[in-house]
Amino acid sequence: MRYVRVTLHRNKVLAAVTALFFCIVSGYSEEMEQKAAAGMMYEVKLNYPRFSEPALDSYVDKIVQQTLKSFNKKAFPANATPDFQSMMCTIEAGSAYIDDMYISFLLTVYQYETGGPHGSTTLIPITYSKKNKKMLSLKEAIKPVRKDWLSALSAEARRLLNAQRDNGTLLSDSEWIER
Repeated sequence: MRYVRVTLHRNKVLAAVTALFFCIVSGYSEEMEQKAAAGMMYEVKLNYPRFSEPALDSYVDKIVQQTLKSFNKKAFPANATPDFQSMMCTIEAGSAYIDDMYISFLLTVYQYETGGPHGSTTLIPITYSKKNKKMLSLKEAIKPVRKDWLSALSAEARRLLNAQRDNGTLLSDSEWIER
C-alpha cells in the first residue's frame, strides 16, 4: 500500500498536482507536504493496494486520476475567492480478499470541498478475475443461479438491515430500508 499526503496553498496547486500525478503514474510512494498559507488547506490522501496485475492496477489508477481531476475542478473553480477554505480528498481501500482466482476490495472516496458541515463518501467495489484478467460485474462475481438474483439479493439486504435496526446497531426506519 502507498500513502501520499499533500497540503499546500492555492498558488502552488499546479506544481503539487503535477507531482502527485507523477507519483501515481510512475509508481513512486513518497510523501509530499508543504505548509498551508493564507488560511487555506488542500489535502489529498491516497492509500490503496497495488497488485502484480497490470489490468487491475491500471483500472484503479484511472479511478484515482479521474477522481482527483474532478475534485480539483470542484475545489478550485475559476471564480474562487482568496479566502476559500479547506478542501480534502481521501481515496483508500480496506483489506483486500485475494485467492487463486480473484482479487476483491472496496475503494472508499471521501471528498470535502465546499466548507459545509461534511463531505461526501462514494464506495467503489472492485472485483478482478486473475484467470480472465478482467474486472467483474456484480452479476459475474456472484454467478447467479436464478433469474431474480437481484431481487433475492435486495430482499436479503433488507432483512439484514431491518435486523440491525431492530437490535439498535442501525439508526433508520423501515420505510427508508424498503425504498
